[in-house]
Amino acid sequence: MKIKNTNFLFAENPNPMWIFDPTDLTIKEVNDAACVLYGYSKEEFLGLTIADLRPEDEVPRLMKEVSKRIDSFSNAGIWTHRKKCGELFYVRVHSHPISMEGKKFKLVVAYDVTNKIQYREELEMLLDNSLDGIMLTSPEGSIYRANNAACQILGMSEEEVIGLGRDGLVDKDEKLQKALQRREKTGEFSGELTFIHSSGQKIPVELTSSVFKNLQGQSRTSIIFRDITQRKQTEQKLKDVIDHSTNLFYRHDVNHVLTYVSQQSEEFLGCSPEKAIQNWSEFITEHPVNKKGIKHTQKAIETGETQPPFELQLKKITGEKIWVQVHEAPIVEDGKTVAIVGSLTDITRQKKYENQLQESLERYHYASKATNDAIYEWDIKNDQHHFGEGFKEIFGHNTVKESISLKEYTDFVHPDDHPSALKSLNKALKDPSQEHWRHEYRFENSIGEYAHVIENAHIIRNNEGVAVRMIGAIRDVTKQKELEQLLDQAYSVGRIGVWELDLKNNNVFWSTITKELHEVEPDYEPELETAINFYKEGKNRALIQEAVSYAIEKGVPWDEELLIITAKGNERWVRAKGEPEVIEGQCRRIYGIFQDIHERKEAHLNMLDALQERQRILERITEAFFAVNKEWTVTYWNHQAEKMLGLTRTDALGNNLWKLFPEAKKLGFFQQYKKALEQQIPVNFEEYYPPLNAWFEVHGYPSKDGLSVFFRDITSRKNNQIELKQAYKEKETILESIDDGFFAVNRDWIVTYWNNAAERKLETPRDMILGQNLWEVFDDAIDLPSYTNYHRVMNKRISIDFEDYYAPLDRWYDISAYPSKEGISVYFKDITQHKKSEAQLRESLKEKETLLAEIHHRVKNNLAVVSSLMMLQSFQEDDESLKEKLNDSVSRIKTIGNIHELLYKSESFSKLNLDENIKKLVDDIALTYQPVSSININFNVQKIELNINQAIPVSLIVNEVVTNMFKHAFVGKEKGNIWISLSEKNETIYLVLSDDGIGLPVDLNISKNPNSLGMQLIDTLAQQLEGEFKYETTDGKTNFKLTFTKKEVKGSGSNLM
Repeated sequence: MKIKNTNFLFAENPNPMWIFDPTDLTIKEVNDAACVLYGYSKEEFLGLTIADLRPEDEVPRLMKEVSKRIDSFSNAGIWTHRKKCGELFYVRVHSHPISMEGKKFKLVVAYDVTNKIQYREELEMLLDNSLDGIMLTSPEGSIYRANNAACQILGMSEEEVIGLGRDGLVDKDEKLQKALQRREKTGEFSGELTFIHSSGQKIPVELTSSVFKNLQGQSRTSIIFRDITQRKQTEQKLKDVIDHSTNLFYRHDVNHVLTYVSQQSEEFLGCSPEKAIQNWSEFITEHPVNKKGIKHTQKAIETGETQPPFELQLKKITGEKIWVQVHEAPIVEDGKTVAIVGSLTDITRQKKYENQLQESLERYHYASKATNDAIYEWDIKNDQHHFGEGFKEIFGHNTVKESISLKEYTDFVHPDDHPSALKSLNKALKDPSQEHWRHEYRFENSIGEYAHVIENAHIIRNNEGVAVRMIGAIRDVTKQKELEQLLDQAYSVGRIGVWELDLKNNNVFWSTITKELHEVEPDYEPELETAINFYKEGKNRALIQEAVSYAIEKGVPWDEELLIITAKGNERWVRAKGEPEVIEGQCRRIYGIFQDIHERKEAHLNMLDALQERQRILERITEAFFAVNKEWTVTYWNHQAEKMLGLTRTDALGNNLWKLFPEAKKLGFFQQYKKALEQQIPVNFEEYYPPLNAWFEVHGYPSKDGLSVFFRDITSRKNNQIELKQAYKEKETILESIDDGFFAVNRDWIVTYWNNAAERKLETPRDMILGQNLWEVFDDAIDLPSYTNYHRVMNKRISIDFEDYYAPLDRWYDISAYPSKEGISVYFKDITQHKKSEAQLRESLKEKETLLAEIHHRVKNNLAVVSSLMMLQSFQEDDESLKEKLNDSVSRIKTIGNIHELLYKSESFSKLNLDENIKKLVDDIALTYQPVSSININFNVQKIELNINQAIPVSLIVNEVVTNMFKHAFVGKEKGNIWISLSEKNETIYLVLSDDGIGLPVDLNISKNPNSLGMQLIDTLAQQLEGEFKYETTDGKTNFKLTFTKKEVKGSGSNLM
């Protein structure tokens, strides 16, 4: 068949389209797009039915869909179709009834949605199988969907998760508030939050969230998260190990630039971890041993293999040098070393001890040859002192005797020192734990003068701890004492006191100045605990306790500036310095100085506070800042300047600005800064810096010493301005090229945009309406739906689609209005021709319906004439057999006529209500035969609408069976009953016609060549229905049962007609 006027809407349409006959499903016309998609030629396609395009299991659904009476556009949903090659794919089917050449057809448009369906299925599989928790929520906190992983992490079902919402699942801490603020500002968030498990336990999660719009324009948020409890625990354990380790841990790249340094950097490198992020070579001295270590590192980078530990000499930022042992390992990715991780162990003390040991051995070697001490050995058991030659040389005594007793020796001790010396000696000898003895006293020389001496001795004990021998040395310290007196005078002037802690005897000595600084009485005798308690509680006391412990345990000296609280409650800054004396690996005593630095420290702290406050301000501001002097030397460089210009503070300070940035001297930076310094005026400007591909907004402020510069990176703003300008240009190009009319108005209804299509479709030039009030230009539209709908969009901020007729132009428009930030935007199409076509189509349909009703009416009347003629013939016939046959024919013709009558009286010309038809048919048969017996007719019929091509055979069967009942069932009976039952279940029709008459003849065999015309007719009609029928007698009733499947049968009615 030929379909007219389809070149544009049908034949050339890019979407697959075809037209089919719903009565037999044959395809009458198809466009090229359908042939390409399905793989058929046009001739092959036109030889198919629409059932051939589907797999067999979808045909029943197709038949049911086609049987529906749909008089307008229909979205039939998603279907599975089959291409010529056998490939199955998904399509969305839209259909619309049309009339061509006086017949009804359906126009079908098929959209290939295979990719969408597969994508949706894959997405569902992803959600179900993802190890990460995934939830679909609203920005307000409602939860619409949660996958299996999310439910497992939270220990809940999806219904429980949805029921609780965000308020019931997320800990309302500061992190949540910051996350919501960030997402509201940027539309997304990545970070860590705390969720609440069904058990009440808090779960740390790593989460990403973003906001999007669904197809309905509603805001939705996606949340993807994972439980990081185990990772957090591991990180905490690792952090505890690193934080409490005495080693430094680090990581550097293959260019030896440090990327991570642990918090021990202050002890190892003399700076914070942040300041330590620089090239590793900055901390390595030029000591020859370092070359070997550098080779080890380079070999690890080149081979990806761990090298043996090695030693390095490092220099701190402060200049102090330390020795470390290095353990390193390479990090290898894809067979290539990407970084080195390692740890440093401080071995400075070990190196020092090694050097001291070497020096000690050398000193012992020379001291043994030329010592100034009087060396002795005392046999305690036998009380015999044996002195070396030094005793005579130092004190002049001629020891003729080989040995002397203790009493003989102590007779030379000054009488005032004699008691304390003996007391101290006896105490040391009696204490089994004491191995050393030291005492200072005065000793008489050969000329009767007293020398100040210090005696140091080592006590040797037997297995019972009894002292049996003592080896010692006596040193003349007279000159040292004289120097100490001078030093005491100097200390008094400089407010410097001395102190000593004798660990062997657990005694603490304070000099007079030390006691004055503590504001205690002259006879005050301190102990270690009370001495430490003078330091201010907190950091100061903890520092001195740690320093004393390190000195005792590791022999480490200290020099600290600390705050004490004197005995009178006054705060005082002091310098406390301690030096341990280590003998045979054990600290025997600690001595040091105690200096009053209160005034100097207060002044220094005040100055530091001022500098730190200035630095805090400059480091906290979001702008970058630097300062230069008049020679352009950089004197300050804050953290933001480091980030923006990619130059560290260390590299910038003390260097000439233009040597650091030579390219900038050729740009506006130099001229502006020079202008500010020479004219002493502030300057403000924007400048592009090519080496960084960045724009900067700069503010320079001169002073007598130089120039202070604040600047910020405005690259994003500049790029946004360019992109915005481009976007506006692209938007204008699109709006001017589309065929839809478009205009925009602000909230005051002033027209701000009017495209070319709007000029044509509303016949209003752009220059006449831009800047004008829309309703002043179109004042005749105030009473139209456009006015009402535009105001709804403007006030309620919703989108509206509608149609409107504009009488001045005699045009119909399809309009879509949307709210915008400035006001509203309107797209519209001229659908005038479409509206006229619809009106013509409705008028044509109305005419055809009238014509068809008239046809059915005339057919019914013609059948009535035929029936009347046959009735007249029957009245004139004497032959009863012929008369009976004529009456049977009349009954059959009336049955068909009744159907046509019902059709032209109904709204449908293809279907009728079978229940109504059967009732009327049976009533007419009863009226025709007017039996002598009293026959009661019982109806139990379900309301069923049936295709006319099935309704006619069913009606004829009912006519035959019921007519036989009236003619033969009640012969010889005064009364009887007829039961009519009609029902439908699962598209199957059940018809049962029963009577309680005399029953069927005994010799009746319906299945073997029935002789009567009625039985032949019933059999033929049942076959036409593709149904089954049978006669049976049960419980005194004769039953006729017919079953068939309800179908949309093609054709024009019964094959008997």
